[in-house]
Amino acid sequence: MKRSFVIIIALFFVLAACKKKGFNSISETNELGNAIDHADATDWIEDEGAWSNKIEKLMGEGCDLGAYGNTSEVVILPAYPNPFTTWTEVYFSTGDSCLINVLLVDKQNNSYFRECFQLNGGDAIIGIDANVFELSSNKYYRLYYDFSNSSGESFYKGHGDIKTL
Repeated sequence: MKRSFVIIIALFFVLAACKKKGFNSISETNELGNAIDHADATDWIEDEGAWSNKIEKLMGEGCDLGAYGNTSEVVILPAYPNPFTTWTEVYFSTGDSCLINVLLVDKQNNSYFRECFQLNGGDAIIGIDANVFELSSNKYYRLYYDFSNSSGESFYKGHGDIKTL
């Protein structure tokens, strides 16, 4: 009886953790970036802990981290509009120069878009075109982002979920 109770409690915590990190919710916004409904508290903030080995490998491929910026404050706005039919965008802002590495994947970690670019302090917008990236309708995707300094050390990383209509 005691063993069954421990197993049930462990299963409860595992399922709760899976729901939190799942691709099953988004922070809904309109075309102006205003929140509509159903904010996802795990999206568009700094991620705590490590990403999966698969995501770390996909993020690390082909990005020269040696010549870029400093640690600085990062501001990220949720993707807008979200959900979207053909186009959504994500706004980033930093106070200093840094490298931004982004990766768009589906639930199976298939990569649809990957880009590294230097932001020289200020603002940047990443546009996601469903037609160009061949995104399927009515599907969730995750955009990972990683900000690195001149030593190649990540100082801010996170993710946000988007959904196509």
